[in-house]
Amino acid sequence: MKYFGTDGIRGKVNKKLTVDIAFKVGKALKVFDCKTMVIGCDTRDSNVMLVSAVIAGAQSMGIDVYNVFVATTPQIIYYSYLKNIIGVIITASHNPYYDNGIKIVYKGKKLNSDVEKEIEDIIDKDDFNYCNYGKLLNCLDFESCYLTRFKDLKTDLKIGIDCSNGASYDIASKIFTDAMIIGNNPNGKNINLDVGCLNIKHLKDYVVLNKLDIGFSFDGDADRLIVVDNEGRIYDGDDLAYIFSRYLKDIGKLNKNSIALTIMSNKGLVDKLNEIGISVIETPVGDKNLIKACEEFDLSLGSEVSGHIIFNDLYCCGDGLLNAYYLIKVLDYYNKPLKELVDYNKYYVVEKNININKINKTIAEIDNFISHYESKIIVRKSGTEDLLRIYVSDKDEVVMNLILSELMFYLGVINE
Repeated sequence: MKYFGTDGIRGKVNKKLTVDIAFKVGKALKVFDCKTMVIGCDTRDSNVMLVSAVIAGAQSMGIDVYNVFVATTPQIIYYSYLKNIIGVIITASHNPYYDNGIKIVYKGKKLNSDVEKEIEDIIDKDDFNYCNYGKLLNCLDFESCYLTRFKDLKTDLKIGIDCSNGASYDIASKIFTDAMIIGNNPNGKNINLDVGCLNIKHLKDYVVLNKLDIGFSFDGDADRLIVVDNEGRIYDGDDLAYIFSRYLKDIGKLNKNSIALTIMSNKGLVDKLNEIGISVIETPVGDKNLIKACEEFDLSLGSEVSGHIIFNDLYCCGDGLLNAYYLIKVLDYYNKPLKELVDYNKYYVVEKNININKINKTIAEIDNFISHYESKIIVRKSGTEDLLRIYVSDKDEVVMNLILSELMFYLGVINE
């Protein structure tokens, strides 16, 4: 793909992602033959110009637009699903503020590669016939539609929340009304900065210091969830997948006794799930691949270690806020602390991100080099950044680190 990566179009603003591209994306939405679009964004300071550009392009094709301003990715996807319309989210998720992106959904569904390719072709041809002037519409029920999903939330837990200075900074306080919230003062440049899913220490320290029962951390667009308990233990997407799959199995709602996990999930988790009678269907990285697997194999649950969790029976979209709410229900059901619900042993894992421009080996050459190792090794190009992502895992920590050293030497980046 020329523009689309793992999850939409993403890159540095005014370099890879320009106003011109955003305008053309808006015009290319004519491919859906739909007359209405909802658009929202996270809290980056580049959002005003990119939102405006997409709206202008869409309106030039006769598409009417609901501009809901700051909103989480799941909010936009859910509204797109309810109203059977196009949804656009201007966000770069967990990336720093100087990056941004464009995510597109249609009737609540992420796009497949064929539709993405069609949009790319339309952008490059740039032979648009301007047909009409779309209108800006008032969207009075956007927030209320979403909040109905949490109407029966009741808990005595003392909750801490980290909104990553991102899209959830306002809506989270309306859902978890008694929670103590940090990362809720966006200024355009501090999204994900020392807060959020990728900077979990901030919430960990906050929960322990304030003697809270549990902490929920979201990323910039709030489609991920990482959790901290009262003792500062961190629970990633693998841990949550284990808790949720066991719960669904116990209440008889784990369809086919199987779940979808990406290739990045810990082998210790896979071994434990198999031991308790839960099969795993492995997918490539990315929540859209989990969604595809859940739909194709009729599964109840999909998850990746980064915190994307798909409850297919609730709605096939990863939603950090909704998953936090669901975890509260699970904890109430078992009446046990989190640490007692996660009783599997993880393999050791080490990960490295290398600037891809420093690598003079092809992926095929690297795959050939690592093929003789018995440990779990994954080397892949990032779908959102110019990085080569390296993952090595083994039961033996010494073996794991030795393999990583040999691989880094082979790649010529031993000092990284």
